[in-house]
Amino acid sequence: MASSAPSIARSDASGNLELTMGSGDHQVMIQALGYESAKLDVPPDSTAVVATLVRACLLEFMIPGGDDIQRKSLWLNLLGEPPMFVDEISGKLPLLHSENDSTHRGEGDTQSIRTRPDKDGRWRFAGLTPGVPWYAEISSHEGTVLAEQSVPALSPGEHRIVPLILDKLPKSLRIHARDADRRPLEAATIRTIRPTRDGERGALVEAPGTFMLAPIYADRFTIQVEAPGFATKYLYGISVPPAEITVVLEPSRSLEIELILSDGSPVVSETAVDVGSNPRAARRAKLTMPGRWLAEDLPPGLVVIRASGESWSCSRLHDTAIPFTRVVVDGKGAVSVKATIPEAGEGEWCAAIYPEGGSQAEARELFHKGFHGLALGTYDVWLEKRATDLPWEWERVGKAVKVVLDAQHPSVKVELSP
Repeated sequence: MASSAPSIARSDASGNLELTMGSGDHQVMIQALGYESAKLDVPPDSTAVVATLVRACLLEFMIPGGDDIQRKSLWLNLLGEPPMFVDEISGKLPLLHSENDSTHRGEGDTQSIRTRPDKDGRWRFAGLTPGVPWYAEISSHEGTVLAEQSVPALSPGEHRIVPLILDKLPKSLRIHARDADRRPLEAATIRTIRPTRDGERGALVEAPGTFMLAPIYADRFTIQVEAPGFATKYLYGISVPPAEITVVLEPSRSLEIELILSDGSPVVSETAVDVGSNPRAARRAKLTMPGRWLAEDLPPGLVVIRASGESWSCSRLHDTAIPFTRVVVDGKGAVSVKATIPEAGEGEWCAAIYPEGGSQAEARELFHKGFHGLALGTYDVWLEKRATDLPWEWERVGKAVKVVLDAQHPSVKVELSP
């Protein structure tokens, strides 16, 4: 077998194959899923050789049930002690491990291989090391674990089929993207967003302005809907049912921001200004003149303005219905926050600061950031959770902590709990 340009052929249903041999070729390697590889010497002028392969360990996973499971959208993660495969041992011939090449193997005390199913909707791993116990986990694209099982060690040459029963069946969601006049937004795009290992996933276009998300295994997820000329909308805490929703987009808005110092002079030092409904949707504002920035493509409603200089930072909430705002950025007050979230604290949590007795939050932040650049005065600090039934709203949890910032105490630490 000439190593520079080997000839490759696949066998037929009877196990026979024809291979073109060059004048310098004198060996063939035979590989088959579930069997140890073999090298054969080919005598000169020979026209046929017979290879008898020895069985290698083969572990196969399958999901019982109908076609509605959509197996090809699922991942299987197989974990075990190294070496996972026999051919990782020095001197062993390379084996065929799987019919699917989309694999990732980790290193360390425990190795893992993660892959999608083959064309038959099954996961097959050949050449595994005998005597090693395994752990298998089926997960969806969004990272939801659907089935998990410990698998006893394989005997040398054993072929084993393991059925995995899913804890959840797939669901689907049809989404209609419309403008304010209920006309389909043909150029819209829709995707689900989850902060998991697989990130974003787009929706299938069924018709102009109509999309299908399937399969869905997550209990709750976030949908991002965007279209040219319209403000991007994020829908939090979406679940199925209902199996069909309509999302109305509004034209995007612009906001002019003036940053001034306490003496009324404009901020002229190097400053970054980001504006958005959440950090993921933030837009970098453009400097238009000394002390003024313009943020475009903003959604209607409340946005967070985050401004930061070389040694300072501040954030403020603002409703884009008002196209201009002025922010004093050299406030000396600061509130650091430590929050205790209950064990069943799923969902999105934040700390919010209000003027004393006020109903409109001045700023919302993740706990490790706290609030900076505040004017001296009296505030109420709340622990808040994004509402489930109205996911664009925030619900106050527990009791407010009153904070007084003055010249003697410009910086205060607070603890929040439900």
